[in-house]
Amino acid sequence: MRNDFLTQISSGLPTSSVKTTRTHDQISALAGIEYTGFSDLRLSFEAQMIHTFDHQPTLSVRENEYNTYFQATKDLLNETLELDFFWVYMDPGNGNILRFSATYDFFDAMSIEAGVAFYLSEKASSVLHPYKDLDRVFVRVKYSF
Repeated sequence: MRNDFLTQISSGLPTSSVKTTRTHDQISALAGIEYTGFSDLRLSFEAQMIHTFDHQPTLSVRENEYNTYFQATKDLLNETLELDFFWVYMDPGNGNILRFSATYDFFDAMSIEAGVAFYLSEKASSVLHPYKDLDRVFVRVKYSF
């Protein structure tokens, strides 16, 4: 998506010549590790880099974008209760997503999950900025038969 859409419209260009999209090739690389050496604890870390070829200043994406993902999951009470923390860190200033949840297995076929998710954004240009005030609380009851 181009970031100069409003500039094109306000310049008086005919609607037929206003360009809102342009195709560019991208390459994405992702590397991660998971460690399960602690008793009933799983730690995961992933890093992602997206490079846009033939980058133009009119594009709404940066030439290189970086995202980092971290997750920690802990089993308690003989694997009846699972606590989970998930964090997404986007390029500096582009925002964070924090998610905390707990899942309790009442019996093999039924579980209940509850948690909260926070969307944090410092810059108005961040993709998370429209969601910065839309933090959520969630509950899920799951019955498998």
